Amino acid sequence: MVYQYFVNNPQQPSIDKEEELQICDECDQLFCNSYDYMITFEDESSTTIKSITKLKTKKPCLPVVAKAVEKSDKKDGIKCPVITFYDNLSFISVYNEDSGEYEALEEWNGDEGAQLFISFDEEKPKYCDEAAEVYDIKPSFVVYDLVKIMSIPPKNLKAERSHWCFRITKDDKNPVLIEFDNFDGTKKAASPEFLMALLLKQHLKVITAKLGTKQKHLSYAFPDLTDKEYNRVIGSLHKASKLINVKVVPFSRKKCLL
Repeated sequence: MVYQYFVNNPQQPSIDKEEELQICDECDQLFCNSYDYMITFEDESSTTIKSITKLKTKKPCLPVVAKAVEKSDKKDGIKCPVITFYDNLSFISVYNEDSGEYEALEEWNGDEGAQLFISFDEEKPKYCDEAAEVYDIKPSFVVYDLVKIMSIPPKNLKAERSHWCFRITKDDKNPVLIEFDNFDGTKKAASPEFLMALLLKQHLKVITAKLGTKQKHLSYAFPDLTDKEYNRVIGSLHKASKLINVKVVPFSRKKCLL
């Protein structure tokens, strides 16, 4: 029944009849949990579908991204870990010397990825899924969408601010500051680069624990950004990486676009 709805509505994502999963146009592989759907029927007793609403954004095709990174790293002679940012999620891929391929790091939730939230409702910040739980009850203490904020020109952020529970502000040194409620009852403000550095530090901890040594180089992939957005974001990522003493290894982003 669900499959037939998609067949009759070509504007919807393609669905495999047996698996009922999203199929990647780039690699013809099935995405795992790429979409969640809310199915609405005509009425309570009807089996006729009125609509299917996509609730979760499509995740990046990690095989495609990994191949792009692998080609670039072979050229540069550095097989460094790659962090793929997509929507408000991130994925970590590390090079496996035995297989000669990049693999999603299970310690960072594998190909499901981790949500990029930071919460400040307690003295020690919480990250990712823990922070996402705080967002459900104390949203003004939580920051998120950092890549999106970095991708937008500061003068255009005003139009987006209604979607967030934090405030976008600025000062003489920072064209963009994110203001949020802090655990001590005050309001704090920090730059997107500083907040991203906090998140990158969490990525780095997991990578170091897996590989046994602290990494001095990281690559970043952004499958869903335009060229202009990429140029804005990668500049901010360089600043954030510098705060945690990591150098950025570039690779051809054209090869990882979906």
